[in-house]
Amino acid sequence: MEEQQQHDEPMLKTCDSEATSSYQLGGFEKGIRAIVSIRLLSVRTFDGNGASFSVATGFVVDMERRLILTNRHV
Repeated sequence: MEEQQQHDEPMLKTCDSEATSSYQLGGFEKGIRAIVSIRLLSVRTFDGNGASFSVATGFVVDMERRLILTNRHV
C-alpha cells in the first residue's frame, strides 16, 4: 500500500485584498444582469394534446444582436 503524500501548499489559494473583492463583485453583478428567464407557451391544436408550457434559463451573449445562449434542449 502506498503512503499518501502530504503537500505543504494549500489546494486553493485565497486573496483577501479589497481590490480583488470589489473586482469579483463587479463581475458577479455583471453576470447576474446577463441571466434571463425564458417562458414558452405552445398551442398544439392539430395533434389534440392541447397547450404546453416550458420554463428555462439562459444568458445574454450579445445584446446588440439579441443573442441568448441556452442548453440545447431549450
